[in-house]
Amino acid sequence: LKYPFSVNPIVIKPYRYLMSFVGWRLAAVAIGSLLLFGSRVSCDICFQEGRSATASKDARAHSLLEISGDAAEDSLADMSDGLTLLQLGVKHSNNSAAQEYHLVAHHKTGTWEADSAAGSMMAEIQTLSRQSLDVLVDAPWWTLGLAINPAMLHRTKPSCIAHFNRNPFEVLVSGYLYHRAGSEPGWLSWSFSSALNKSLKICPPDFKNGQMTVFCKESQMAYWDKLYSDGIAQVYMESREGVFADLLPDAKPEENFTEYLNRVDPDAGLVAQFIWAYNTTLAPMQFTNSYIQSGFQSCSLSVCYEDLMDNCNAT
Repeated sequence: LKYPFSVNPIVIKPYRYLMSFVGWRLAAVAIGSLLLFGSRVSCDICFQEGRSATASKDARAHSLLEISGDAAEDSLADMSDGLTLLQLGVKHSNNSAAQEYHLVAHHKTGTWEADSAAGSMMAEIQTLSRQSLDVLVDAPWWTLGLAINPAMLHRTKPSCIAHFNRNPFEVLVSGYLYHRAGSEPGWLSWSFSSALNKSLKICPPDFKNGQMTVFCKESQMAYWDKLYSDGIAQVYMESREGVFADLLPDAKPEENFTEYLNRVDPDAGLVAQFIWAYNTTLAPMQFTNSYIQSGFQSCSLSVCYEDLMDNCNAT
């Protein structure tokens, strides 16, 4: 299948190979193993629970929905109450050259919570500090949260990253429920035909002063806009030909992703969600986790979203 849009061949080829030979469920297990068992973060228990459920005779989309619980609208409202990371950050900023602290989440791994926490941390820094500190705490999902190579993570100032991992099963189910509900009416209102037109545009990320910006190179289109459009276009193309065609009802050019998810059954909807999430969430999550585990920054770490839910103050 030829895609009418720009995708990273290093990312897409292994994914299509897995889909062709082991099917989407086993591929989800393989991806989960790569993301979670290959890291030092404590996501292994929740992953094993997801794998056991999906391995049972009747466990398919409905079992995943049960595992998810209320994953469509998770909340970490209490996260900002735990100041351990914040206090370590302030202490670190007084004893090293680090000036930036980034909470890096991906779509459906805690972007809203990370943004809220970053805002609270900045407010606390101003309250706790008796001096003016040149410190930034942010949660740039639209740049660092989409990184799939070192250049996209590069910062010109000394920085530390707290990266949010999440059980990939929960990522998919949470995204499926969230998108089916039309929870982000902006991009979820784009029709498949509109997404296909956007996907024809060449749109590599732009860099300014050595850092990735929100825009595409030589364009006013946001990079995340292009990436999300490509995901929608992939769903459309895969529904019509390719390894997923037998699993997916044909998408209609005039309908949007939310309408499609509401029209098809949960099994097909989860397959469609996997296709959309692969390059927008799963690939960046895998890369960032691996890059941090390689030790490129001693002050950076990966955390498990589920751990934040279970024990906020331990963070």
